Amino acid sequence: MSTLNWVYPTVAIEDVARIDETQGAVEALLLARHRTADYQIRNMASLLETATETQNTLTMLLGSIAAISLLVGGIGAMNIMLVNVTERTREGADDLLTVLDAQRTLFNAQDQLAQIRLNRLQAAVSLYKALGGGWAAPARDIAG
Repeated sequence: MSTLNWVYPTVAIEDVARIDETQGAVEALLLARHRTADYQIRNMASLLETATETQNTLTMLLGSIAAISLLVGGIGAMNIMLVNVTERTREGADDLLTVLDAQRTLFNAQDQLAQIRLNRLQAAVSLYKALGGGWAAPARDIAG
């Protein structure tokens, strides 16, 4: 009966700029000794980069959710304002330009909401990609 021996060596380097060079040297050494690629090498710098990218994307996502909440509240207030201004125009208290200005303000806020929703969707896609989701584009032969 054979048993598996798991060994987890750790290599620490002093100069982070040489991490790729060191990883290549370790891979070459392991391949020379094992004569087959029966090992895995994990680079902590790439894991740290992925974690940082994920954190930045989550921060952007939470910021966009907060902005949407504020904008939706503002649009609700503007809708109430528009109804009040329309009623006052019917009663003769305000002129038509005031109503048109209120409508323009409301439409601008609704346009901003649509833009923020698009940004939120883009942030969600970025988060999905940062967490390893997505697909690889098929390779194209451009030599022909």
